[in-house]
Amino acid sequence: MMNLYHSNMMMMMTTSSREEDDDEGREDMFDRLPDALLHMILENVRDARSLSRCLCVSKRFASFVPQIDSVSLAIVRRNRDPQQQLDSQAKKAAADGVGGGGTGKYFKRLFQRTVARPVQFLLRVFNKKSSRGGGDDCEFEYCSLQEGLRNFSAIKSLEIELPRNGGEIGSGNDGYPLLRWRAEFGSELEGCVILGAKSFNKTLREFKSEEQVDPSPTPSQSQTDFPLADEDLKLRVVWTISCLIAASARHHLLQQVVSDHKKLRSVVVSDAIRQGKLSMKEKQIEKMRRSISNPDDPSDTVDQTAERSRIPALKMKLWYVPELELPLSGERMEGATLVVIRPSDDNGKKADSDGEMVARVLGDAMDDRKLGEAVKIMMNLKRTYTLEMNSF
Repeated sequence: MMNLYHSNMMMMMTTSSREEDDDEGREDMFDRLPDALLHMILENVRDARSLSRCLCVSKRFASFVPQIDSVSLAIVRRNRDPQQQLDSQAKKAAADGVGGGGTGKYFKRLFQRTVARPVQFLLRVFNKKSSRGGGDDCEFEYCSLQEGLRNFSAIKSLEIELPRNGGEIGSGNDGYPLLRWRAEFGSELEGCVILGAKSFNKTLREFKSEEQVDPSPTPSQSQTDFPLADEDLKLRVVWTISCLIAASARHHLLQQVVSDHKKLRSVVVSDAIRQGKLSMKEKQIEKMRRSISNPDDPSDTVDQTAERSRIPALKMKLWYVPELELPLSGERMEGATLVVIRPSDDNGKKADSDGEMVARVLGDAMDDRKLGEAVKIMMNLKRTYTLEMNSF
């Protein structure tokens, strides 16, 4: 019996020894990849969290990750205690109110929801440490931007996606409001385009093909005969201010990123519902660096103690259609509005035409079928509104 037990043990030990020898002799296929190919694979990952996990794979992987020059980072949020979240949402609903209170209180609530709350949200997200956000009105804790990028030292192209903050006006889904903005910044705002509507609705008419649609469509006279009423104008001023403040807050909070990453040549900050996008190219980033490095410069627009960058004096052109039919998309926009914004002082530079500026600033947003169609139609309107805004 003892001899049988001894024989079984010897067989198990021999088998285990063979398996260990096989593991030791097994070749890691990644070791066969040349450095250039492995670096190219990691470059195409882009996601900052996935790349950070690669640091734990091996010393070889860990040596490549800091060299990645194209990175995207989606700021995540983690739900707080469910009961606290429900209580917080109830308080928000009570504060926002539904109807009543007159026009003045309506615009005050709208301004609080679309301007003040998003700025407070950005301050929590861009805080240098992981933040839970103060007060009862915060349902989430956030991973900070600096924490998410700490493993990278050679970033040239950076894309940042912010989570929803709960104050967005709308995404333009069927029957809901729409608000989209795109902004370009250097040391200050260089251009902004806003597209908004009170609602987007499907029409009952059949969709038309591109061959059936006028390549330079113009709204009918019945669509454009109605002037912009005072209440409608106030609403669009609130939209414009909310977009400008959101853009300037994102620009201001990129200061630390631009300072920390000297090789940065391109940065885009968007959000989860694609409502707004701030973009900066190489020359614009260099302008911001100069502003940061010369804090005593009287022309400096970057205030280290503020919560956002200063908005310069602006001139705006606004297009408005009470009801805009989009034959190619088969949709109808109510209260369709397009705003092109540029600094009043062009520093003697030749200004782009409205069409050139819209094409440059909106960029890939024009690829969206219904948005692109709406912009093209509205820019053919003869009636426009010109507005000016002081620096703030």
